[in-house]
Amino acid sequence: MEITLLGFVLGMLLLVIPLYIIIALDLRQMSHFLVSLGKLLALVVLTGGITYLLIKWNSVGANILAAMVMVLVSATLTIHKANLKWGRLIVPLTSGLLISVFVIGLYVLFLVLGLKNPFDTKFFIPIFGLLTGCSIGINANALHTYYMGLHHHHQLYDYLIGNGSTHGEAVSYFTKRCFQSALASMMRHMSAVVLLTAPVLMLAMVMSGVTIFTAMAMQVMLFVMVLAMSFGSLYITLLMSRRYTFDAYDRLRPMKPQSTTVPSSSASSVQVEVSTPQQPDYDQFSSEE
Repeated sequence: MEITLLGFVLGMLLLVIPLYIIIALDLRQMSHFLVSLGKLLALVVLTGGITYLLIKWNSVGANILAAMVMVLVSATLTIHKANLKWGRLIVPLTSGLLISVFVIGLYVLFLVLGLKNPFDTKFFIPIFGLLTGCSIGINANALHTYYMGLHHHHQLYDYLIGNGSTHGEAVSYFTKRCFQSALASMMRHMSAVVLLTAPVLMLAMVMSGVTIFTAMAMQVMLFVMVLAMSFGSLYITLLMSRRYTFDAYDRLRPMKPQSTTVPSSSASSVQVEVSTPQQPDYDQFSSEE
């Protein structure tokens, strides 16, 4: 199935309906609508052009380089969404994402999809793009919860360290909250996507020639892959960020987050949108276990 240039033009003519409504009802949103439409077209052309070149080259080196760039972009957006300092987290988060996405991505390509050449661009780039893109909102929520907990309730950490607890014991509560936040974000994604996005994606895969069973299996596998990759990357990130967050005597370094004000956002789609972190509740320490 292919869309011809004429078919695309005829499809774009459907914009007449929303444009007419905006003008007729004087919604005063024409400029914002055109800017949003322009951004959409620019992003589609950019990503489509890069994907076209990668598919045309079909080079292992180019694919690996593209995956590394996607990981770096994902790490940068995650830190920005989490409202944390870029310099302190970029190395551990990028390392965690890089290790997790390559291990899980190649596992899926080799064993789940059974490909003889997992570096084929038609499969390699979509899988790695889904893993890096879908983990942004989940990791942002989790890291925001972890570091804001340490920032606002560092007295608990200091008290535990001062009374003989090991570093792992002192941060166990904050680590637990971090992974709870990641799991809660993923469950929200599941609810929203199953009801809104999954049927559309499944039908699109069927239209492209994929069987119903394969389309259904890929929908389920997407959630499993993203959850495994997010948990793996978070675990590695927290381990590697210890030297950036604590000194040689396990004392918490001064933390100055970019902002403690969390911007609001709508419920996110697992494919396209990313959620912004919500301020965690750390006021119930005594009720935990």
